[in-house]
Amino acid sequence: MTIQVSKFWWRWLIVVADFTIIFGLLIAVEPGRSIIQQIYTNDIFGAGSYATLTQTEITFQNFLYGVLGGVMVGWGVMMFAIIYIPFKRGERWAWLTLTIGLLIWFVVDSIASAASGVYLNVALNTGFLLMYGIPLFATYRTFFNTKQEDSYVYA
Repeated sequence: MTIQVSKFWWRWLIVVADFTIIFGLLIAVEPGRSIIQQIYTNDIFGAGSYATLTQTEITFQNFLYGVLGGVMVGWGVMMFAIIYIPFKRGERWAWLTLTIGLLIWFVVDSIASAASGVYLNVALNTGFLLMYGIPLFATYRTFFNTKQEDSYVYA
């Protein structure tokens, strides 16, 4: 059975996955000069604190932001690939994978951020949750109100 996924929501998700990749690249390739890195440091430790970091602290932050950016790029590419083909085809597993992965990431990352007092990151996470979550919510009926065969293969 073929399912017709809304082109509007599919395109929305493609744009958000592209944005995730670009955002990750900006964090990864521009550490130390990244406006994001400066904003986070100043938010966590107080206004102007980025300017007082030692070279060792900057080097460590560059490493962490490089890893964070790399993970975001990989996550965005994976989501793009799932959205581009299986989600567009209406394969139920694609919707489930995107939604469950998004929700697990949001809960774990946001709890860790809130526990650390980094509410700016909780706000950023909420933005990503909404950017992905709105079209996933909007397409739920497309994937689950039809009588489709599950696209799982069991060995």
